[in-house]
Amino acid sequence: MKVEGSVICRTRRTRAYYYKHLTTIPEEVKYPVIDESTGDEIGYLGEDFFSEYGKPGVKIILKGRPWIVSSISGFNVHVKPVSDYTAAIPGWEGEVLPTSWNVAISVGKLRRLIEELWNRGYSIEEIADKLRDACNVEVEDLKAAIKPFVDYLEQGRPMPHDRRIVIEGFGNFIVIHSCYGHGVNRCIARVVGEWIKSKLKADCIVRWDAYRILIMTSPTIELKDIAEILKSISVEEGLNIIWEHVDPYILRHVAMKFEALPRGMYYKSASYLLHLPEIFRDTPVYEEAFRFQLVEHYDFKHFKELIIAIKRGELEVVQLAKSSSPSPLAKPIVELGDLIAINDSRTFMERIMNKIINLICLNCLHAWRILVRDFTDDIKCPKCNSKGISIIKWKRSEIIDALNKMKRGEKLSEEEELLIAYAKMSADLITLYGKKAAIALAVKGVGPLTAYQILAKMHKNLDELIEDLREAMKEYLETRDYWEK
Repeated sequence: MKVEGSVICRTRRTRAYYYKHLTTIPEEVKYPVIDESTGDEIGYLGEDFFSEYGKPGVKIILKGRPWIVSSISGFNVHVKPVSDYTAAIPGWEGEVLPTSWNVAISVGKLRRLIEELWNRGYSIEEIADKLRDACNVEVEDLKAAIKPFVDYLEQGRPMPHDRRIVIEGFGNFIVIHSCYGHGVNRCIARVVGEWIKSKLKADCIVRWDAYRILIMTSPTIELKDIAEILKSISVEEGLNIIWEHVDPYILRHVAMKFEALPRGMYYKSASYLLHLPEIFRDTPVYEEAFRFQLVEHYDFKHFKELIIAIKRGELEVVQLAKSSSPSPLAKPIVELGDLIAINDSRTFMERIMNKIINLICLNCLHAWRILVRDFTDDIKCPKCNSKGISIIKWKRSEIIDALNKMKRGEKLSEEEELLIAYAKMSADLITLYGKKAAIALAVKGVGPLTAYQILAKMHKNLDELIEDLREAMKEYLETRDYWEK
């Protein structure tokens, strides 16, 4: 662009620059991941993932199993297989749709109400009934949603909510329960993580979601240390920490927009990415990367309000005694989906029993949902008393539509016939095996055919059935890429 008097005019270079940088899709550098024991290439790490977690000692998930980064050489990330899934990070996490401050605060208020009702002696059924109108959700669905909170309260723990932060610990893990959304919790994660590294001189890895922050660190770090950080950190210190730790991945793409780095540039080594902050420090590129991250990734406005509220005593920070296992509210961030479950029979069984399954009556087509643990061998339709019950894991509405067409005597498509066959096979399994069929069909990757093969083995006890189901889910997780293709 050029300036003529008080007017900024575009030039030919302006137009070329505009079209050159029109795309919002960043160019990605991929880092090969090598199994150091075999020399085989097992996958890739994206540039954004590498900038956050690309360091020795970090556990990641690739090809459905956990690995630990042992070293980085050039562009290659060398890993070793490990057996522990706990707190391992998927090799590609992707961008999640962020939960805003307002939404998270609303959930926090709901949690506070649940705690108040529980303390007044309300049962889970009474709490669900009390919340039904406010949430516009069926009582049975509310009961399933409230269950983890009631389990948590039954353990005698104070509920984290919009006016209370709760800190719990187990092993080398600390969880900060913070109901303030992705943007605020990302601020907390960055500030607390960097404070641990710089002030307490301990290594740590931090993850977060909208309702909690997970810190993996040395056992020498105590819960009171985390509480003290939250109580003593100033707004200025928090902003300075974020300024000092601009994401190299963001910095690279801003530098490319500024044409301070050529498009498509590849580094001499993977570690070069991590040196970009010192290369561009005190430049407009660094300032823009900081501004972009502050606006797009962090919610510093509400983080500031949070810090001020803590100092004024308007927001409570509670630290619990360390325990041997995570609380029901900490499990979602400690356990990576179903992966951790296949490594432990007890955890696997617990997760299956607490799963919600969709049921449909093949006679009157009434549909409802229950927990697996509430399924009984003599289950009947609550509407017509029929025993023809099917468990539907996918395409629920399409299956109901197909069954309606069949009842009306209309011609079915090939896909509709397959859907009906799927529903009938599921119902047959329930007739033959009762609750065992419900347990089998609740397992990820286990459909009616696989369930029949497993249930037909006539296990001596439930433990043997669970072991076979664990193996079936493990096989599915290891091969699902091929199935999905």
